[in-house]
Order: sequence, then C-alpha cells, then structure tokens
Amino acid sequence: MLRKYRQLLLLESERLEPTANDVMLGRMFLNEERLQLKEDVRLATEDPGLSAAFVIVSVATHLENLEESGNLRVVVVVVNA
Repeated sequence: MLRKYRQLLLLESERLEPTANDVMLGRMFLNEERLQLKEDVRLATEDPGLSAAFVIVSVATHLENLEESGNLRVVVVVVNA
C-alpha cells in the first residue's frame, strides 16, 4: 500500500500540466478570495471608523494567500481616512 502511494506521488510530481481537479480548486480558491476582498473593501468604504490597520492586515493576508497559490495579481485598496 505504501509502495503504491509513493508510486502515485512520484507520477503526480512528474506532471507538467495541472489536472482538471487542480484547475477547478484553483478557480474556487481565487473566487473565494475575490469575494472576501470585495467584502473587505466594502466594509472599509462604508465604515469610516474602521481601523486602517485592520484593512492593511486583511489585504496583506489576501496577498500572501494569492502568492502561495501562484496567482498573485496587484491589488490596490484606497481608503479615505
């Protein structure tokens, strides 16, 4: 059983293109991140009393997650203080 697992793991590591499942999971992850980022931006623009530190930490977390997934895009959030 362990030998079969190692064999499958080796075959998986040799793939050059992502599988359909990998693509689907990546798209789901990016969609969830976009929705969360939109919600954070909405909260930041609607509530002027919102701490700027919260927004910075939230955006930084999103950027780290996107960077880990290999799908980092530039995100600009403007907050009127």
